[in-house]
Amino acid sequence: MASSLENKFALTWRACKGPKIIPEATLIPGRRWRVDFLHPESRLCIELEGGSWVNGAHSRGKHFQSDCEKYLALTLADYRV
Repeated sequence: MASSLENKFALTWRACKGPKIIPEATLIPGRRWRVDFLHPESRLCIELEGGSWVNGAHSRGKHFQSDCEKYLALTLADYRV
């Protein structure tokens, strides 16, 4: 399910005539991690982070650490985040 930030990004991306991107892509075998958007031709993963001052889940320890692990795994799999 896309967040309001992801919806705004997708609308802006289309308005700017950006290349085709895939939402909610799963890339690491054996992991349930998804990236917000993927541009497969360039292996670019686009992750949208919520505000750091709104006390969102991904700015807290456990989720922040999980995001770091995901970004490292993607980098080691030759994706750019």
